[in-house]
Amino acid sequence: QLLAVSNGSSQLVFAADAVIQPIENYMGELAYYTFEGVYQGFVKNPQDLSITYSYTDDGIQRSAAVYPFKRRYNEVFNGTVIRETDTTADFPFITVGDEKITFDGTTFQIDKPLILPKGKTVMMQPGQIFDLSDGAFILSYSPLSAVGTEAEPITIQSSDGSGQGLVVIKPGAQSQLAHVTFDNLSNPTSGIWFLTGAVTFYEADVEITHTSFRNNRSEDALHVMRSEFFVDNSLFSNTFADAFDSDFSQGRITNSAFELTGNDGLDFSTSTVTAEDIQFTDIGDKGVSTGENSTLALKNITVNRAVIGITSKDFSTITGDSIEVSNVEIGFALYQKKPEFGPAKIDLTGTKIYGSIGLDYLIQDGSELRLNDQLIIPRAKKKEA
Repeated sequence: QLLAVSNGSSQLVFAADAVIQPIENYMGELAYYTFEGVYQGFVKNPQDLSITYSYTDDGIQRSAAVYPFKRRYNEVFNGTVIRETDTTADFPFITVGDEKITFDGTTFQIDKPLILPKGKTVMMQPGQIFDLSDGAFILSYSPLSAVGTEAEPITIQSSDGSGQGLVVIKPGAQSQLAHVTFDNLSNPTSGIWFLTGAVTFYEADVEITHTSFRNNRSEDALHVMRSEFFVDNSLFSNTFADAFDSDFSQGRITNSAFELTGNDGLDFSTSTVTAEDIQFTDIGDKGVSTGENSTLALKNITVNRAVIGITSKDFSTITGDSIEVSNVEIGFALYQKKPEFGPAKIDLTGTKIYGSIGLDYLIQDGSELRLNDQLIIPRAKKKEA
């Protein structure tokens, strides 16, 4: 309930029906309010304005600053297609049943955003090919069951490079991907809404096996956020920037390979992850990067040809065994990047560093590196004031 607008010395009272109702995506509907008889000079400095309001369930008056911003451009807001919840009627090859959404045929040309409604299971069959073009992407509010075979993988691609990618948002159940190829995709965007991952799972638990992410054209090939994940026997190849980015998530990645990445191979923030039997080759920045209070357990990891082998920063901790790092500029880096966090730790056993190495390690004061049960003395210090 909107009550009044104040300039610090006087106020304008809203009509009794000035109520803002939240909608499904937690944003308020745009509303216009007009006050009669406002004297000239009421708004001397927009930064002095505040609004008094209360929640309808408690009646307690609260106050918040008013932040002026440019008049909104309706064509931008109205052009944000993710406000839609179901566009399946635009695609004649889609059948929506009581429990499942299926695709009738083998090859599907998708040239506009496909939004799949919640409350179903999206079934993709072996051998099916989804070819995205003209800025199209797939957004699903239901879990995916995309289970191909080695002989007949499922392919989601953009053959002409004009399509975007795949995103699953709050589906309510785990998605399963097996023998899927993601090729030449980019991050979904629509109006003022955009993602960083060509393939994104947001609050969407997922199991991914025998799957490849190739030739992506976005910040992340795979982005998992606020989810639990399992990735096994998968390949990340020729990525524009990061290959696999996990934020606020928990999971496991095993028996997988990363090659030809523009930036990091694995990039974890505020996540708890186990990584086993992973190979990193020709990495544009860091093989493994953890930050923002992450915990990472490594086993049987090889990093060959990268800028930095393994990085821990901002209160993160990495432990592990059987680690090989070769042909890098820096073997291990530990530091604080963001002021709200602090130093980092790495404790590894069975570790080898060999080949062409610029520095074995770079350790900021306060951070701690142990290799093969020996505490390593820092070579890098904080800058003095």
